Amino acid sequence: MPTIHGRTSVHVPPGAAGGAKLRLRGQGIANPRGGPPGDQYCVIRIVPPKKPSDAERQLFEQLRGLETENPRADTEWFHEGH
Repeated sequence: MPTIHGRTSVHVPPGAAGGAKLRLRGQGIANPRGGPPGDQYCVIRIVPPKKPSDAERQLFEQLRGLETENPRADTEWFHEGH
């Protein structure tokens, strides 16, 4: 993840959805009064592959078959059967 101080690694928690904000403690702008730097926030953006290979497509299908819950079930726009 690029920050104003350079690149850093970010741990994305399991189940994090697109649009979720992650706080990078101490990676923000320096405090002009001499205190510790502030925090930087990053927003998760999910970018699927544009042209998945056949092997990737098969793996995606296998993952879908293993899904134990519907992650969209609690969204207001999802209606079962549509």
